[in-house]
Amino acid sequence: MYFSRNTDFVAQLLLNLRYRRLRTSHLVIFNFVIHLPGMFTPMWSKRARLVFFYLCVILVLTFIFVHFLFNGNRFQVTFRHKKVAIAVTRAKYMPLSKHDLLCELKNRVWFKTLPSTEGPFKALNYSLLEPKNTLYQLHHDGFKTCAAVMNSAAILGSNLGEEIDSHDAVMRFNNAPLSEEYRADIGVKTTLRLMNSQLLADPSFNFFTDPIYRNITMIVWDPAAYTGDMEEWYQNPDANFFSSYEQRRRMFPRENLYITDPRFYWELWDVLQENTEAMIHPNPPSSGFQGIAVMLSLCDQLDVYEFVPSERISMKCHYYEKWKLNPACTLGWWHDLRAEKYFILRMNQGTKDDITKKGKVTLSGYRANDCKATSHAPALTSLNRGLQLPSRN
Repeated sequence: MYFSRNTDFVAQLLLNLRYRRLRTSHLVIFNFVIHLPGMFTPMWSKRARLVFFYLCVILVLTFIFVHFLFNGNRFQVTFRHKKVAIAVTRAKYMPLSKHDLLCELKNRVWFKTLPSTEGPFKALNYSLLEPKNTLYQLHHDGFKTCAAVMNSAAILGSNLGEEIDSHDAVMRFNNAPLSEEYRADIGVKTTLRLMNSQLLADPSFNFFTDPIYRNITMIVWDPAAYTGDMEEWYQNPDANFFSSYEQRRRMFPRENLYITDPRFYWELWDVLQENTEAMIHPNPPSSGFQGIAVMLSLCDQLDVYEFVPSERISMKCHYYEKWKLNPACTLGWWHDLRAEKYFILRMNQGTKDDITKKGKVTLSGYRANDCKATSHAPALTSLNRGLQLPSRN
């Protein structure tokens, strides 16, 4: 009963992200704390639940204080584009339509690989390490139907594995396993895998030996400054992954392993901020949101599973973790997941029942939409090395 109430609260919150100027992460946490005593202590006395509630509030306040003390504007974000001014009044805020949101992405956000002709990467001859073909050259024909499968524990019990595998291409994330025990729910087909740099830097992820990292296209990203200083990024990456990347490329020279140009995800962040009324966290978008943007550029239609949570919403973080409870995985903390989920929800072309029962959002891809070119179009920038728009079949 208590969990059901909290599920309704979370769903309502995600559907009403635009609401107030109060930082959404704080509101989410405080609402979660308010529900916590009722969720886990239904047999306790009112006094005991009240004490537990205040202890939770103190813990949350301490966490928020420490977070802002040490992680203010770590990536030196200075919001550049002003197409939708953040400082305007609520009365002037005009949300874009589904088609216009997609065109904002299509005209401005295309996947870019490591700028091997710039800064330290030029001096280190990274152009010799990179795959022969760019991502768009590799998949030059694109795909008609695609799936992006999140790692959310909410996918457990869905029996969506067969449906997921029926797509022409499937993207998975980070170290999500494909073990037999999960296949009925998540499937096994993998075309692309988008990963954060920790997977290369931390030996415990077995990046060099685990078969889930073989015979697929892989994209790795590492948080870098908004200003795009490549020398600074190379000297001080968030995770020390460059040496592992070099080693892997020498071990498997025919493998398609790409490093993301940080300007890709900051351009994506710009579009997200411009189309979110409240200020969002000055951190890079999540792996899931980045992956959706990549797949939109490759596919006619994209089905995204458990990015916007279904009725199976869980406080457990990932489907392959047994006990770890962490509401931040759904509601967000470091990444502004509420803004990301609401942005994707606004673009949904599927049914409400698909979201409720399957956690599935259906999006129309770049290739299936005609958009008026702008000065931000990829063909007009010098950052898109070897960029080729995939042709339609």
